[in-house]
Amino acid sequence: MTCVSKVAQAQFQRLFPLHDRCNAHCDLVPARVDPAVVNYVVFVLLATAVLLWFGVARLAGRGASGSAVR
Repeated sequence: MTCVSKVAQAQFQRLFPLHDRCNAHCDLVPARVDPAVVNYVVFVLLATAVLLWFGVARLAGRGASGSAVR
C-alpha cells in the first residue's frame, strides 16, 4: 500500500512525527515508533555523556581504576 498524493509527499519532508498515511484512516507507521525514536536519541545522548564523563575523569587521574593502581 503506497500513496502517491501531495499529502503523502509533504509528509516525507517532515522529520517528526513519523507518518506514512495511506488514507484518512490508515497510517502505515505504528504509533509506538515516535516514542521509540525519542527514547533512542535520549539514550544515545546519555550514553555519550557518560562515556565522555568517564574519559575525562580517567585523563584527569580521578578514575577509580587509576587510583587503585597507584
